[in-house]
Amino acid sequence: MIIVGFEDNSQAVAWQIEQLIKERLPGSTGALITRFSVTADPLWQALIDFPLHPDSTFSFKANMVSSATADFCRHTEELIPGIRIQAHAGNGIVIGHIVHLGTVSQVRATLERLQAAAIAGQGNIVVTRSPPEWKRELPIWGVAAGRRLADARRPGKTGSPSALQSG
Repeated sequence: MIIVGFEDNSQAVAWQIEQLIKERLPGSTGALITRFSVTADPLWQALIDFPLHPDSTFSFKANMVSSATADFCRHTEELIPGIRIQAHAGNGIVIGHIVHLGTVSQVRATLERLQAAAIAGQGNIVVTRSPPEWKRELPIWGVAAGRRLADARRPGKTGSPSALQSG
């Protein structure tokens, strides 16, 4: 399911929907359903609440250049069947929720593959929810943050505790 939201005055929204219908891929078999005003409110609320999904055991937030978002989402769905994802193609933010997990080592391997896909899109992944006992074994803050923290801890590097004390 793909949800496209438009905000503006009624004339502008009507034009945007018309353009979407015109630009729809030839041969598309899915239904196109439009919602306006009050009938759209529950859908907007669901989109707003999605990042807080209470049923998930494991959640992440990925960022990347907007042109990489669709490929990242396809890759994610191939890696994790049944994952719930929300993507904002305009800003490259993807939220993912997994309800049924495997072992911590399986999740780590999957997360590493997702991280590689995010990096390919010039981005990163941050784990926003996981079982507490897994946090020491997973790259919670993503690869980029982990590298910055490791660099900051090296003697002689700007920001390392020893560099800060030597001045």
